[in-house]
Amino acid sequence: MPHRRLAGLLAGLLLAGVAGAACSGEDGSSAKAPKAFCQAAYDYEQELNKELTKGEKNLTKQLTLVEKMADTAPKKIRADATAFADALRRLPTDPSVKNNPDVKKAVDNVNRYASNGCGFFKQDPSQGI
Repeated sequence: MPHRRLAGLLAGLLLAGVAGAACSGEDGSSAKAPKAFCQAAYDYEQELNKELTKGEKNLTKQLTLVEKMADTAPKKIRADATAFADALRRLPTDPSVKNNPDVKKAVDNVNRYASNGCGFFKQDPSQGI
C-alpha cells in the first residue's frame, strides 16, 4: 500500500496543483537499500500519512523529504529520486509535470525500490524503523 500511496499522492498533487531495520546494502532488485535512504523514505511515508489524516497537503514539507531521499539514494535509483524531487519542485509553476510519463515512471521506480529494499511490507507498522 505505501507504493500506491506514494504514487497516488504525487498523482494527486500533480492533478490538484519508506525505512526498515533491514536496510544496509545496494545490490540487485531485491537487495537491501541503504539505511539513510530507508529513513528518508520512511519519514516521507509518515508525512504522507499525516497529511492524508489531516486532509491537507504540504508541498514544501514533501519536497524537503523527497530531496532527502534523492540525496541519500544509491546510484541505482538516484536519477529517478532526483527526477521525483525536480517534479515536486516544478509543480507550482509547471503544470505539465502532472501528466509527464517520465515523472510517473521515476516515482514508480523510487516507490518500488523503497518498498522492496527497505522492507516496508515486512515490518510491523507499529514498530517504525
